[in-house]
Amino acid sequence: MEAIKEASRGLAPVGVIVCLIIFIAYLALVPAGHWQTDEYLTLRSIRDGGLDFLVLRLKSWSPRPLSELLIYLYAQAVAAWSKPLIGEVLAPLWLVLLACATAPSLATRKRRGASLAASLLVPLSIVCMFLLGHPVSEIFYWPMASMAYLPTLAAIAAIHGLTEYADLDRASTRPCILIALLVAALSTEVGAMFVFAYTLTALVTMGRDSQRRHGRSLFYWLALPLAASTLVLYSLVHGRVSANSEAFGDALYVHQLWPSVLAALPHAAWEFVSADSLNIDARHLLFGAMTKLAFFIGIFRLSRRSTACHARQRARIALALAAFALVPITLFTAYYQFGSMACCERHATFRQCMVFIGLAASASFLATLTAKATWPARHGWLKGEMALLVALVVGLAGSTGRLIHDHARFAALLSGREETWQSGRSVGKTMTVTQTPYGGIVGGYPILDANEYSRDGQKHDAATVILDYFDKDKVIFTAPADR
Repeated sequence: MEAIKEASRGLAPVGVIVCLIIFIAYLALVPAGHWQTDEYLTLRSIRDGGLDFLVLRLKSWSPRPLSELLIYLYAQAVAAWSKPLIGEVLAPLWLVLLACATAPSLATRKRRGASLAASLLVPLSIVCMFLLGHPVSEIFYWPMASMAYLPTLAAIAAIHGLTEYADLDRASTRPCILIALLVAALSTEVGAMFVFAYTLTALVTMGRDSQRRHGRSLFYWLALPLAASTLVLYSLVHGRVSANSEAFGDALYVHQLWPSVLAALPHAAWEFVSADSLNIDARHLLFGAMTKLAFFIGIFRLSRRSTACHARQRARIALALAAFALVPITLFTAYYQFGSMACCERHATFRQCMVFIGLAASASFLATLTAKATWPARHGWLKGEMALLVALVVGLAGSTGRLIHDHARFAALLSGREETWQSGRSVGKTMTVTQTPYGGIVGGYPILDANEYSRDGQKHDAATVILDYFDKDKVIFTAPADR
């Protein structure tokens, strides 16, 4: 037992190193990210329609001003440089996520008397949990999704950091939370759902202090994000949802309230445990249960000395409830709009990220409630650092094979994309798409049969958008072979 105690000491630097290795291993694959049909279609429409098309998308399809502005600027950059600029747009988004997750803890570490490693371990572990054990190709390696979902995740990670480490009564803290809430609400529809749930919950849990110092001002700080999220959701319901043009699943659920609710709830229960929202089987349940339990224990043990002030505790309640609520809410909306929960990988990935945010906030809340409790001596070796390290190792075990696969094929993924782009930019009306198999982590463009597709002959939607983007008449898809 003494050997275990000694091994558990000083594990924070080891945990930070493991987190950085995981993050860098995933980040290094960013240049091999991919376009999907959305880039070819949307970027071409922006190229042809300019700001008018941007306004049309905001009104009728995607009422998320911040991410749509980023996509518009990206389209202008691609047109100016005549390159897909995938790594150039993804890498900064990744670094923004990392900075937002770690900045609150680093900014307050001297006041808390925490070491650099201790300050980085929890936020870095949360970022790694966003990546490990489940598909991440859309949110992290697909520009159209990344420009919407990574700002959302960065904002929510910042809210968690501010809740845990910042002084909530300081004049500078609430503007930071306000900005983070606005970024989340204006980046994605699911971000608007989170902000709507968070602001309502915060107003309820903090209502008792409305007459105390800084209490009444809380209502003013939350009013703007609540209004922004309400506007986004209202525009979504009266635009894209009411159009009812995306149903592909079971008609039993499409725009049917109670069938969608009843289908979402049991699946939400499984997703709280499973490592993968789309593939729930015994293996993913086991990996998910082990990872999430170890993560919860780690945060719980590390948070037992954190402050238990009422404002921080109520903020933790609001964050945990909003994050957990996003799982059944987004499942319900998927069934209601599409007729199936398996509509989008990015939604499934986002739900897993919200589970870890909810676990972190609830673990801190419970830890401070039991801060004065005495742990039995036989459990003294169970350090928070050790538990987080277990969570990281178990999560990594579920992703190692895919990481090795993609790093081994990194050059082939890059060269296939580059050859396709150069063929599209070449003189003439015929081009070739050099297909490669999907990356285990980075994903890829929809694979078509090795064949010729043309405007006048055999057609396919995924081929047509490429023809339109490059102004070609015929495209040849090669067999998707490793090279």
